Amino acid sequence: MAQLVARMHGVHEAVGSSPTTPTKSLLKNMQQFIEQNLLWVLPILLVLVIWSTVWKGLALWRAAKLNQPVWFVVLLVVNMVGILEILYLYIFSKKSARK
Repeated sequence: MAQLVARMHGVHEAVGSSPTTPTKSLLKNMQQFIEQNLLWVLPILLVLVIWSTVWKGLALWRAAKLNQPVWFVVLLVVNMVGILEILYLYIFSKKSARK
């Protein structure tokens, strides 16, 4: 992260203007926040990605199996951390399967 901030500062120097003091302070605060919270944020993000991927895979598989291209595209494009996928699997796909 420090390298990214240094690069951003270098861009300002190359352009000929230096960032204002509030900008420097904001960048420093952002860098400190990320460094201090990285260890607990990454596992949470990893769990959310795995959770969402599993539900998305199951929902896409069922939509393809039931020949529902509209649902397939919606499930592929919309990302709601598994909520839409769970609703599709337990509510909407059952209605279509009964018809």
